[in-house]
Amino acid sequence: MRVATFVANRHRHETEGVIGLFADMVILRTDLGGDPGVREVLRRVRAATLEAYTHADFPFEELVRILERERGLVRASLSRVMVIWQNAALFQSQLAAPPVTFVDIDQRGLSPEATLTTFDIILELREHPDGLTGSCLYDANLFDAGTVRRLLDDFRGVLELMVARPDQPLANFRQSRRPGPDGAAQ
Repeated sequence: MRVATFVANRHRHETEGVIGLFADMVILRTDLGGDPGVREVLRRVRAATLEAYTHADFPFEELVRILERERGLVRASLSRVMVIWQNAALFQSQLAAPPVTFVDIDQRGLSPEATLTTFDIILELREHPDGLTGSCLYDANLFDAGTVRRLLDDFRGVLELMVARPDQPLANFRQSRRPGPDGAAQ
């Protein structure tokens, strides 16, 4: 599985006093083989993330050029999904929302020709003391709003199951549904 994300790139002394966004894209590649449990998946994702951070200084555009030249890969094949994680320190606690909610944005004012992203889906998650909120930008040529809503609802359900059953193998989540108020699958 490959997911794109941004990493802050402010660890150089010469950028400390400069105003602006300093971020580089990295591709996180995680092997989900062997039907690992939730804790193992989290361990693998953490290891892949830390490994990517050690190479964050290498310009992403240069990596793309090398991969195109040496392996014939095109940029779009590196990842079709981006996840952006916003740290809780950036937000005030009174802005916190219920755990794992998503915001719908009315895109009717945008022209149909407008291309907002080169990714199929961009999921932005913001951490708050009381949980997560998120927004999703998607390619309307590939998905309709109902499909994305179901995808996000399923994502939230899987996250809830992962928290409730952290020792379960991933395959069990494909066959399970979200627990109801009594804990039984719905």
